[in-house]
Amino acid sequence: MNWDGRGRPRTRGPSLDAIPRIDSVQWLREGNFSRPNFGFDFLMHGEKVFSLTCRQVGEGRISLSVEWEDERGGCTRRVRVDREGRPLGGVQPWFLCPDCGRRVRHLYLFMNSITCRVCTGLPYESERCSGLGRLSLRFHKARNRLEWCDGLPHRRKWQRVEAYERDLEEFERLDIQYLVEGTSKFRR
Repeated sequence: MNWDGRGRPRTRGPSLDAIPRIDSVQWLREGNFSRPNFGFDFLMHGEKVFSLTCRQVGEGRISLSVEWEDERGGCTRRVRVDREGRPLGGVQPWFLCPDCGRRVRHLYLFMNSITCRVCTGLPYESERCSGLGRLSLRFHKARNRLEWCDGLPHRRKWQRVEAYERDLEEFERLDIQYLVEGTSKFRR
């Protein structure tokens, strides 16, 4: 990790939020683990950035091949897939990082490699923010959990009343805190 909580957070360079990733749970929902071979193109701003090809190479093993559209070329990594039974039925797929062997949900495509979050060494966006920046991220996340109509929050059609009241209370608390801390920063 690039920042241990002491001093100033790292503010330069990419964060994990800007790096393409592969999600094992999303692949399970889409049925990709049951297919012997599949692939897709990753688009950014309407332009192809890379192609990912996956093929089964044995029980619990897949081969991921990435072909970048620029001078980086490509890479192929063999990744093990671990499946864990869930208490209420079903399975949870996990990738095993090809570099460190950790069981992870996401693999990142970074520096012409396929690896886990820890091996990339990149921070989350919230780790790069100041205190007010983190508060802003929490505020917008709480605001997005509410349904808005004519500038006023409304309960979603199927949302439980308790959940709506909790989300509204959290939004109001963060709204006041954001207003107080944001204006106090400009008074200094």
